[in-house]
Amino acid sequence: MIYGITGHTFGFGKYIAKRLEDEGHSIAGISRTTGFDLTKNMNDVVRHFNDCDIIINNSSGGNVQAQLLEQLYKNYSNHNKIVINVGSWITRVDGNKLQ
Repeated sequence: MIYGITGHTFGFGKYIAKRLEDEGHSIAGISRTTGFDLTKNMNDVVRHFNDCDIIINNSSGGNVQAQLLEQLYKNYSNHNKIVINVGSWITRVDGNKLQ
């Protein structure tokens, strides 16, 4: 299987990418570290996942995660793909305080 993972270089995304690689899966990861900024090039991100069987939307920051989820649905709703939306940062507000 080919997994597309947003935020694959930090936190939960990094952990899940390593775990999946250890199990023999291929990873098509994206993050700001690898030159992808969802606030600037969301269409490039969606195209990057064309060959993925499963996409894990682990992006963070404002409403970008919801926007990406909507874009993934628009582009892939008629394809045989699974999209998993992970809200690992969605509750984080005011610095490091969790609400």
